[in-house]
Amino acid sequence: MRRALRSASQKGTKIRIVSNAAFVTDVLVAAAVFDLDRKKYLKWNIRTYEYEGPKTLHSKAMVIDDYISVIGTYNLDNLSYRFNSETITVIEDKAFAAKVSKILDERILLSKPVFTIDNPKSTRNLNWKQKINYAFLKKTSIFSRPFL
Repeated sequence: MRRALRSASQKGTKIRIVSNAAFVTDVLVAAAVFDLDRKKYLKWNIRTYEYEGPKTLHSKAMVIDDYISVIGTYNLDNLSYRFNSETITVIEDKAFAAKVSKILDERILLSKPVFTIDNPKSTRNLNWKQKINYAFLKKTSIFSRPFL
């Protein structure tokens, strides 16, 4: 998936990724792994946002060419690809895609854009125990990476 994102971005495709900020997520290891990918996304000119809304995001949705909507439970990771029973629905309808795009845009309004690897700081709003756990997960993510 990362290769496809990089390739599409290099061709000039506008890509925006919204993921939970570490203090919003209920899966801290996923936020730690995402933090490692920030540098790549910035290098590839992918606009990246950290969602800071009132609840964690669990939805997986994308709109392609203002016409195709993809919605489901499928995470963009090896665990979903290899082990979990995940589903997605593909809907080809311009009006539906416009509605999904509006929802995604609203989520971006509740998100903080990622400008650099450290801006915004990934560990903002975490207490000291969470910061230690986050640092540990980030350092050891090489072991969990095949699954995330």
